[in-house]
Amino acid sequence: MSYLLFVALFGCAAVFFLWIRDARIFWRTGLPGYRTAMYRGVLFSALALLGVLVALFGPPSFDPEIIGIGLVTAAVFLQGSVKK
Repeated sequence: MSYLLFVALFGCAAVFFLWIRDARIFWRTGLPGYRTAMYRGVLFSALALLGVLVALFGPPSFDPEIIGIGLVTAAVFLQGSVKK
């Protein structure tokens, strides 16, 4: 276990934070762009969580931390690219 696992956990927490933020803004304002971002945030949060699980429990035949970081990075990128 190296520092990459902690980076993946921090990225996953950031994706969850952005998802909750979009949900809060949608419930307060009712703007349709934030509803879309909230729904997509569920999928991106699942992708980030999958990345953390791959980094934790992936088989050692390949480098699971690198693949997990890649999945979390993709989730952070996709979460930020939703048009509001």
